[in-house]
This record gives sequence, C-alpha cells and structure tokens, in this order.
Amino acid sequence: VFPGPRRLRVLFEEAFVLCQEPQTPLQRLGLALRIAEWLRTVVESARAGQVPGLSAEIQAALARIRAEPSRTVTLRDLAGAAHLSVSRFKARFREEVGMPPGEYLLRARVEEGRRLLSESGLSVAQIAGRLSFSSSQYFAHVFRRYTHLRPSDLRRGRKDLIR
Repeated sequence: VFPGPRRLRVLFEEAFVLCQEPQTPLQRLGLALRIAEWLRTVVESARAGQVPGLSAEIQAALARIRAEPSRTVTLRDLAGAAHLSVSRFKARFREEVGMPPGEYLLRARVEEGRRLLSESGLSVAQIAGRLSFSSSQYFAHVFRRYTHLRPSDLRRGRKDLIR
C-alpha cells in the first residue's frame, strides 16, 4: 500500500490504457514518459517523509506511531493526536492509509522487531516484551505472517553475514 498524490493514480491509469492499445513508436514514448514521471513522483513522495494526499490529522497520528514504535499506543491515543473521535479516526485512517489502524500498528511493531533482531543482542522474548506482545510465540507468529521469516531465521542470517 503506497498512498500518494492523486497524480500517481492518474499516471498509472494512463500507462495502463497505453499498454492495452497497439503500440506505435509515439505511444511507446508516451508510455515510457508516464512511467518515468510515475517513478519520479514515488521517489519524491518517499523523500518528503510525509505522504502527499494524507490529511494533517492522519499524518499527526502516523508521526506519533513512528516516534516510539516500541511504545504501546491505543486507538484512543491516536485519535486524540488526530483530534478526531475514535470511530471517525478509524474510518479516515483506513480511507487514507489503505489499511485499518490496528494493522498499521502491528506492522510498525513487526518492523521495529526486525530492526531489534538485526541490530541488538536481545532475545526474542525480550524483544516481544519490549514491543508489548503477549508472548514470544505470538510475536514469532505475527513476525512470520508479515515477513515470511521466523525471528530465528533473521538472526541466523545476520550471524552468517558476520562470519
């Protein structure tokens, strides 16, 4: 999911239409230009750190999550940061970000777990506790769901790189 400026969608749709038609040299050039502009827009959006197209309220909530990924944040906290009711926050978050806030929070915690596994000597149980997972088994289950790796696989891979 990459919520970005509306221009990304327009460029993608134009490129898609051009791919469906018989290609003349001029059409191939138009397709290449649209793809290049689409890539440039993606890179500019990523560099900006803030995603154009997201409201200030949702960006405030995302900033709160990014500031302390290992801290347990509730939907009420995020809705408060966005100055919205919890129900309105959940609806707007899903609409603008493309996933429910609970899933986004879980993905952020898994990403922080990945960072801690590769950069620290903490055990899986310590990392699970630090990230407020109920158990190391649940952390490993969620970690595997999003990364397709077991925490131990990531650790083993890191040790193999060091040797």
